[in-house]
Amino acid sequence: MSRVAKSASRRVRLEDVALQAGVSVATASLALSDKSAQYRISNDVTARVRKAAQDLDYTPNRLVRSMQRGQTHILSFFNGYRTRTPQDLYMNTLCTALERAAGSRGYDLLIHCDFTRSPEQIYQHLNGGIADAVLFFAPQTNDPLLALLKKSRLPTVLIGGEIEGTLPQVTDDVESGMRLVAERLVEQGHRQIGVVHENSNPNSLQRVTLLRKELAARGVVLNEERPYVIEEIETQLQLPDAPTALFCPRDRLAYYLLDRCKKHGISVPEQLSVVGYDGLPWETNSGHKAASVKVDIEALAEAAVARMVAQLSGESELSLIQYLPTAFIAGTTLGAVPTGTTLSSTRQPGP
Repeated sequence: MSRVAKSASRRVRLEDVALQAGVSVATASLALSDKSAQYRISNDVTARVRKAAQDLDYTPNRLVRSMQRGQTHILSFFNGYRTRTPQDLYMNTLCTALERAAGSRGYDLLIHCDFTRSPEQIYQHLNGGIADAVLFFAPQTNDPLLALLKKSRLPTVLIGGEIEGTLPQVTDDVESGMRLVAERLVEQGHRQIGVVHENSNPNSLQRVTLLRKELAARGVVLNEERPYVIEEIETQLQLPDAPTALFCPRDRLAYYLLDRCKKHGISVPEQLSVVGYDGLPWETNSGHKAASVKVDIEALAEAAVARMVAQLSGESELSLIQYLPTAFIAGTTLGAVPTGTTLSSTRQPGP
């Protein structure tokens, strides 16, 4: 008969196993740690302890053992945007890639999704011994959590963006990506180029800033006087100096725009070319594959976890920022500028 009453309200402890087996806690611990022979614990006592553990459904507290060993083999993942919308293709892809990258190196991934805590509470949770390190996605320079992590001894690797400081970081080469966008647009004769603005997203602002710079280097002024709104695009394309091409800082916006164009009979790319960023095929009714800057999310996750494991192993000869190359996907939404289009925004380069 069991000496310990099972209760769903608390975890079975080593003390319960010892009581059930009629031995001391120390003997129970040694017997369950395969140290019976070393400490001359009889086979009968060892068998009794293991049977008690099985009967009580006892599992050693992994957190306690991990803290004793100084490592949990768990990596925390925190999303700097503090949101996770349904059917988010980017985050779904990134999380899956991080899971595979961590698992292949013997680590589990703990994804934090309670965004109601204050920065101090988040930091205490991250630094509470549950995980060995933090993978921090899309941090912003003014994020108070970033400031706490910079001062901490908790190993941290940043994913995406470009943050000045002392924390290692893995990010896509946005500058080369926007250079590719500018080159392709100009090659196709586009001079009236606009942007679907997304002011709430700092990564989007970075991409637009770099596009402006790359177009200017090619004698083209990015049309930013008029904010292009997807819900009003059919009206805005009828206005003077309407764009022949629109850049969307994220593919999610590009595919939303393509669906809107189809709904209102706007022919892509014959009337309007559309270029996105990320290289992700979001669900669409347009029948198009967006021209886009391809970010290798699998490689991004692999590099981030590799840098983290190297950091945990004590490697110090690592560059602070690792840039991953981007590529351009031609898709079906970028074409030559429509005939008869005015080139009033063309600017000749200076001498």
